[in-house]
Amino acid sequence: MSELERTYEALVFDWDGGAAGGRRASARTLRRRIEALCALSVDVAVLSSTHVGDVDTQLGARPAGPGRLFLAPCGGSELFAVDERGPHLIWRRDATPAQEAA
Repeated sequence: MSELERTYEALVFDWDGGAAGGRRASARTLRRRIEALCALSVDVAVLSSTHVGDVDTQLGARPAGPGRLFLAPCGGSELFAVDERGPHLIWRRDATPAQEAA
């Protein structure tokens, strides 16, 4: 079966909107739920305006799959895949000099 023929199950949510209940709150329950969803072949993507380290430190999820966990920090300008070893950068959008100046 090709990737285009596969049915994708996914959950996408915004971290900054209170997913974990604040920066100092425990994300233990959310972590367990994300890892359980990934074990059921659901892909999960977490969007954030903060840095990957901030989200990963609080969430701490290390899914074994087959579903995947993605972190899209910095307003979506980076994309990390997270596995048992932690987050790994898979894509980064570099701003042009004009965008940096703006």
